[in-house]
Amino acid sequence: MSDAPEETTEVVVSGNKFSIQFERSVSDGNYGSTKATVWLQGEVPVDADDTTLAEAAGRRLNVAAVTVFEHLGISSHFDADAGVVREDLAAVSAPRVQQALRGTPVATPGGGGGTGGLTIKNADEASPEPLPAWLLNEKLIKDGTITAIYDRRLTRDASRNQAWFAEAARKGEGHGKDGSAKGFWPPKD
Repeated sequence: MSDAPEETTEVVVSGNKFSIQFERSVSDGNYGSTKATVWLQGEVPVDADDTTLAEAAGRRLNVAAVTVFEHLGISSHFDADAGVVREDLAAVSAPRVQQALRGTPVATPGGGGGTGGLTIKNADEASPEPLPAWLLNEKLIKDGTITAIYDRRLTRDASRNQAWFAEAARKGEGHGKDGSAKGFWPPKD
C-alpha cells in the first residue's frame, strides 16, 4: 500500500450556455453598406426546459435588436403579441444612417427638418443642414414621384447657376427637360 493521498476529482456543473447574434446592414447610399452586429451570451440552469431556454434567448435577442436598430438610426417597436422587437418598415436614407453613426440627432422622415422620406444619394458631400421646406413642398417630391436626390448645396458652382438639388435619375428617365434629371433651386423672392 502506498502512503500517497488518494486523488479525487471534483466535477462542477454549470448551466447551459448559449449565444445570440443580431446583425443588420443598411445601404450607405454610395454602393456600400454599414453593418451593426451585437453578440450576447446567456446561461440557463442545466435542468432548464426548452421554454425557459427560449424565453432567455428571446430576451437577449430583443436587447440585441434594439441596440442594433438604435445604432443604425432605425425606428423599431416592441410587438407585445409576438414578444419580439420589430423594425418599423420605412425607408432608411443614407444620411440617417450616417447621422446615427456620428451620434447626431436623427430627424424623423416627413417631420420638421427631416428628409421627407427622400434618399440623399451623395451623403458624403451633402450639407449637414436639414432639407429646406421649399424643396419638400415641390410637387414631384411631395407626391413621392421623386424619391432620391443629390444635395449640391456644398458642391455646386454658383457662377454657373447650378441647381441646389438634383433628381437622382438615369439618363432619359428623369422628370426634367427631355428626360434629364430635374433640378431644384430656391424660390425667387
